[in-house]
Amino acid sequence: MTDDFQLVVRPKRRQKFRKAKQFKDGIISFGSSLTPESQESKQSILQKLQKCRNEIELSDFYTKFQEILVKKISECFLSCHYEELMTATDCGVSNETFGEISPEHNTSLEETFKHLLSLQDDTSSLGHQGLPKDESSSQLKMEECITQLAQLKLELVAYGVGHFAECKIAQYQLALMMAICDQFKLSLYQCYTYDPVWSDIEKSVIHSIGVSLVSKNEEGKRSCLSNKLTLFLMPHCGTALYNNLLWANWNPSQLRNLIIIGNSFQNLVDRHSDKDLQEKAAYIYKIYPATEEIALSNTFVYSDIFNDTSIHCFPMKNLKKLPEDLWLDRSEPNYNLSDIEIIVNK
Repeated sequence: MTDDFQLVVRPKRRQKFRKAKQFKDGIISFGSSLTPESQESKQSILQKLQKCRNEIELSDFYTKFQEILVKKISECFLSCHYEELMTATDCGVSNETFGEISPEHNTSLEETFKHLLSLQDDTSSLGHQGLPKDESSSQLKMEECITQLAQLKLELVAYGVGHFAECKIAQYQLALMMAICDQFKLSLYQCYTYDPVWSDIEKSVIHSIGVSLVSKNEEGKRSCLSNKLTLFLMPHCGTALYNNLLWANWNPSQLRNLIIIGNSFQNLVDRHSDKDLQEKAAYIYKIYPATEEIALSNTFVYSDIFNDTSIHCFPMKNLKKLPEDLWLDRSEPNYNLSDIEIIVNK
C-alpha cells in the first residue's frame, strides 16, 4: 500500500467563495472534468465503496472496533482536558478545545464526562470479569457517548489507501474511513486525505464522498495541534510513515492527543532487533515503551483487510516515565530510499 493520504470535505457549491481559504490551507478541490466513460467508472466505484461500507458497519469486527475506539478517544479526552472540562461545565462555551457547545446542552461537558467514565467502567468490568452483556443497554450507552464526542473538535487523517478504483483492500479501508467520519459527524476541515498514486477518477471520487485533497505529499510529517484529538488511520502503511508522524509530533503535549490505527508496533518490535529498529525507525523505537496498544481481532470476513492492525495511543502518565532528554533529539529521519515503502517528495 502507498503511504500518504489526507482528507477534507468540500461542497461543490460556493467553491469560488472558498478559493482563497483553500489555497491558504494547502487544500485542493477536484473538479468534475471527467469524460462520460470516466463518469460511468466513477459511479461504479462509488457503488462499490457503499457496498463495502455496508458490509463493514454490519460486521462484528466494526462493533468491537467502535467500542475500543470510543473508549480510547474518551480516555484521551478525559486525561488531556480534565481541567478545561471542569471549568467549562458552568456555562455554554465556545473554545478551541471543545468547539461550539450550546447552553441548552448544559449537562453538556459534565454529562460527557460522566458518560465516558461510565463507558470505561462498563467495558472494563466486562473485559475482566466476563459478565453477561446487556446488548441493548451497551449499544445505547455507546450511542450516547458518540453523541457527546461528536461535539468535540476531532480530526481524522487517513494515509495509505492506494488504488481503490481496483484494489478491494483499498476499497474497504476507504469505506472504514467513511464510516468513522459519519459516526463522529466529522465535517469540513476535520478530515484530510492524500495519496500520490491516485488517478483523476479516484480524486473525483474522494471529492464526491465529501472529502478534499491536501495539495502536496506530506510524507506523513503532519504536526498536530496540542489541544485537539487527531485520529490517524494507517492500515498497511510503510514503517517510515509512522516514524515520520511521530517525529513531527515529538513532544508529550502533542503525542498525548494522537491515536494511531495501523500496523502493530508490538509486532514491528518483535520482528526487528533493537539495532535494526533504531536505524530504520528510531522514533518508533523510542516511543514504544510508552505506547498503549490494543490489537484488533481479525474477525472481518476477509482476513487480509485489517490484519496486523492495532489502536495505539500515548497516555501522559506513560510519557512522563520516559527520560527527559529523550525529547531533545528531534533530528529529521533520513532513509535509504531503496529500502522504504513510502513515496517521497522529489
